[in-house]
Amino acid sequence: MPIIGPKIQESCPLRGHWSSFRLVDEYGNGEPYAGLKFIAYDRQGQNYAGETDHDGFAIVEDYYHGSLFIELSAPYVKTTDPWYEELQIRKSFALPLTAIQVAAEQTPCAHRKPDDPHLPKLRAEEEKAIYYHVQVSDFVPDSAAAHLPNHEIPDRFSEPGTHRRVQGLLRRAR
Repeated sequence: MPIIGPKIQESCPLRGHWSSFRLVDEYGNGEPYAGLKFIAYDRQGQNYAGETDHDGFAIVEDYYHGSLFIELSAPYVKTTDPWYEELQIRKSFALPLTAIQVAAEQTPCAHRKPDDPHLPKLRAEEEKAIYYHVQVSDFVPDSAAAHLPNHEIPDRFSEPGTHRRVQGLLRRAR
């Protein structure tokens, strides 16, 4: 589904870029986010479907130069846990769960003191990567995020207003 402009089929000298990302829990582990399906959208409206590997890592290749928006809103379909299945089908207040919501919920919570190291940020520094502190609600549609708590995280994005622009683009695409 295009976000910006029509789909373009011609080759373009600006195509050929790549980006990678890794989803990690509060301990810097990517295993809880293995196998999550995602769709990446480039600035030309092309979309690129993929899945995170065993360590929560994914790469998007051969996209058009510019911003890349990642959407992780694939529905939760594994019904091995009757509790999650019931949440989705109950008559009152059924929740449209996404796979990333369930994966995040099952990760252990890190209770750090203010001077404790932030393990995901340290992992990013070790890998010479850029670190972004994001929430599950940043990747799912508003309908799936309505019941999620909204925590303010200072300095989560390098450019002010980025989050609002990305959320606005994703809302228009639906």
